[in-house]
Amino acid sequence: MNLITEYDLYYLFDPRFFSLLSICYVLNTINAVKITNCCNIIPEVSKNFVRFYNVVQIVVCSYMTVGLFPVVSAGLSNPFGINMPYNDLTEWYLFIHYLSKYLDWVDTAIIISRRKTNQLSLLHVYHHSTVSMIWGFMLYMGQGNGTATFGAWINSLTHVIMYGHYLLTSFNIKNPFKRYITMWQITQFYLCVLHACTLLFIYPEWETYLPISYSWLQLSYHTSLITLFTSYMSYVPKILTIKSEPKTF
Repeated sequence: MNLITEYDLYYLFDPRFFSLLSICYVLNTINAVKITNCCNIIPEVSKNFVRFYNVVQIVVCSYMTVGLFPVVSAGLSNPFGINMPYNDLTEWYLFIHYLSKYLDWVDTAIIISRRKTNQLSLLHVYHHSTVSMIWGFMLYMGQGNGTATFGAWINSLTHVIMYGHYLLTSFNIKNPFKRYITMWQITQFYLCVLHACTLLFIYPEWETYLPISYSWLQLSYHTSLITLFTSYMSYVPKILTIKSEPKTF
């Protein structure tokens, strides 16, 4: 599409580039845990910084939620935006979504600085290290558009809800809808699986823009997320475990 070719942005979506970034993310996360465990030199981020970060996430994710809304604008008659024509504006919002996945890495830094070892789960690191590669690959292949953006839209909406909740609780405000947030998180994964299955098995002839083979990527990825979310949500590998009492010097 014009966004990539006109501004020569292919290097941002080169598989070697985003794969290297994800590898660095994982290695830096592991090293940060080791440093935190051996000596208490990583300062804890302030509550005001976390609040500011939550606000930034809400603003950015709201921008993407509104911008990608056309993919679901048909309502129940076409909730996944199947056969939605490709256009430069939709690709732009998907590009912003791709970049926002790197912004999400700040979550990991906050978790480590606050020594919240239960939050540094396998699910957390797996999702944060792979989702950017998924969207980078789709943009690189020229398929970050049309019905494929449904996943980006629902994830952006989910993040608005999540970071809104985090912002409220940072002011000691009790969120009466807290228990529904986790339910919504898992629901988004199942909806993405339903989206993929619709394209693959129910109405494969309906979609004429996105090659159907890409739906296998969506199906396999979200199946892995559902597996981790339902069976290993709280599993923290030993290599990611933050000790409660570090050595001090």
